[in-house]
Amino acid sequence: MSKVLLLALIGLMAATLITARSTDKQSECRLGRHGDPCVSASQCCPGLRCHSYAGRCQVIITTEEILAQREKILSKNKNKNKSPAQGA
Repeated sequence: MSKVLLLALIGLMAATLITARSTDKQSECRLGRHGDPCVSASQCCPGLRCHSYAGRCQVIITTEEILAQREKILSKNKNKNKSPAQGA
């Protein structure tokens, strides 16, 4: 059960990163935003790339960002597990 919960948290973290990165400086950019059709990366806003198969602009998430968020989640879970157990 804990593995399923951990995978769900990592999935939610990835979705949060995608949403957060796709809204950065979008109002200033006149090029394709997240999800807009494209043929090359030059048609997408900075921080986005053109997905070669889907033909849409997508957020670039680095491995470092994913690992940093994973560590945040794991450290929060460790702190919760260390709290004193309540008596039954």
